[in-house]
Amino acid sequence: SMDGDLTLRTQKLISINPRETYHIMVKLDRLFCALTNKAAFVRVKNIICEQGISEKTFNMNASDFKTQIYLGKSKIYFTGSNMSAYKGLMKGNGFLDLSRWPPKLLLDFKAYRLDVSELASALKLDYELKGSLDFKGVFNNQMEPCLSGRLDAVEGYLKNAKLLELISDFLNVPSLKNLYFERISSRVYFSSVNNEFIFDKISVSGQDINLNGDIRLKN
Repeated sequence: SMDGDLTLRTQKLISINPRETYHIMVKLDRLFCALTNKAAFVRVKNIICEQGISEKTFNMNASDFKTQIYLGKSKIYFTGSNMSAYKGLMKGNGFLDLSRWPPKLLLDFKAYRLDVSELASALKLDYELKGSLDFKGVFNNQMEPCLSGRLDAVEGYLKNAKLLELISDFLNVPSLKNLYFERISSRVYFSSVNNEFIFDKISVSGQDINLNGDIRLKN
């Protein structure tokens, strides 16, 4: 067993785009790990993660992380994983396949009641968000799109977003620049190869608005 703190740090790794470099720092406070015959129980009180891509840095923090790990012949399985993040809860299962290079990572996860204003701050987004977000998705680093899922956000607003300004000007509807909603739902797909997000079957509803459509964001 192990009980203590652990910090992992990388510097100047090359990303998929050869013009970009990135670094990752992960700090685990009050890490406890107990090993038994081909299995492990892991608990972490606080997780501090910093990831920088070129000149942009993202900070992702979480707490009360727990998971059980099982060792197969060439795979490491994660089950019953859960943690608190952005005033909400995240749960999931997955595995890491070490028989491939790069190793295959698959995660099936759910997020409940995340505070989108805190999430936007962590991602350094330059617009104002408020609301509560649920997300259910799958991440697979060896398939395209590598991330797919469905999001639902309730009771919030979106202000100062460039995309909404473009739609507002195109439709000549000034009120769209500050979007107050009761519910937003959409399917989401992210491709790291094509560097694009796709929001499919979007539905936005509120007291004064009802929008439906699709959006593709590149670069």
